[in-house]
Amino acid sequence: MSSPTASSSPKPPKPLAPPPKLVPKPPSSLQRAQLDVHVLEEKKVELAMEIERELAALDEIRRAKGKDKALH
Repeated sequence: MSSPTASSSPKPPKPLAPPPKLVPKPPSSLQRAQLDVHVLEEKKVELAMEIERELAALDEIRRAKGKDKALH
């Protein structure tokens, strides 16, 4: 037996309105500048840490050389 709803003509589901196409807007100059500043801040921190490591290595070398001179 068919159900009562089957007698009515089945309607295809109403298509939802397609979502608006999200076209990425090019970043504004302010957004680009903020991103640049952020990237540069990170780079600055990386370089500062690298400089600290290099200076520590130089200090080690100087101390080692100083000990060598003291022994001679």
